[in-house]
Amino acid sequence: MRVFCPNCGSENEGTPGGRLTCRACTASFEVPRADTPTGPPRPAPQPPPQPPPQQPKPAPPHQPWPGLGGNPMGTPPGLSPPTPGPSFAAPSTMPVVTNPLAIASLVMGILCCFPFAVGALITGVIARNQIASSGGQQKGGELAMVGIILGGLSILANVVLTTLSIIRGG
Repeated sequence: MRVFCPNCGSENEGTPGGRLTCRACTASFEVPRADTPTGPPRPAPQPPPQPPPQQPKPAPPHQPWPGLGGNPMGTPPGLSPPTPGPSFAAPSTMPVVTNPLAIASLVMGILCCFPFAVGALITGVIARNQIASSGGQQKGGELAMVGIILGGLSILANVVLTTLSIIRGG
């Protein structure tokens, strides 16, 4: 006879009038007799709702000790306020890599041609921004700065030489 567990609602097979252990939840129950209607299966009971996680309460503002004349640190007169101890950051497990745009900026700055000089400036600035926002996971800021400087000098030299060429030729 097909019967549903009153605890979890899963379907089981049993003999009318006998005891049965549910295959799903291992609850033991009596199988109703054939003349007793079993009714539709009950839905599984819902677990009680969990309360939402509590947010930590903010620390109250520091109040000075009474009778100290408004000493903001709350320390007795003659004693220095406590100083925080050294903070040690956990070592990072990520390897520090050199930013590829910093390398590209340096190479283009060395080439000294006008299109490469503009590329050296652009990639150098982008590389320095990426390195600054990487949280210490990228290095190469010096390479990018050298690429920016060489690119800027190359552009300046090209402008000066072009201006002198125009003045002498015209």
